[in-house]
Amino acid sequence: MGDSDKQKPNQKADKPWLWKPGQSGNPKGRPKKGLTLTDKLRTALAAPGAGQGTKADEIVARVTELAMAGEKWAVELIWTRLEGRLPVTTISHLSTDDGEKIIRLPDWVPTVGESDKD
Repeated sequence: MGDSDKQKPNQKADKPWLWKPGQSGNPKGRPKKGLTLTDKLRTALAAPGAGQGTKADEIVARVTELAMAGEKWAVELIWTRLEGRLPVTTISHLSTDDGEKIIRLPDWVPTVGESDKD
C-alpha cells in the first residue's frame, strides 16, 4: 500500500463550525456602543439657544463678556483654548560657592508683585 492509497480526512468537513475561506467571523460587525459624554455634549450644544445661535454660541458670547468684565478664569479659559497652556518647565536648583541655595526661574515667570501691575 502506497501513500496514494491513504486518504487524509478532510479537516474542514470534520469541523463544520470553522469558517469557509472569505467568510467573516463576525458578519454583523462590531456592536455599536452607546453615545459617549462628548457625543451627548456636542448634540446638546448644537441645539438652538434662546437667541439666534446655538447654545454653544451663547456660551462663547457669555464667557467673552465675562472675560471683558475682568473675570480671570474666563480670560484664562479663552487664552488656553486659543494659545494652549504654558509649557511646564523644571526649575533648576543651584547653589553658590558658600552653599547657599538659589533658584533660577525661567524668564517668563513673573516675580512677586509683577502680575498685579496694570
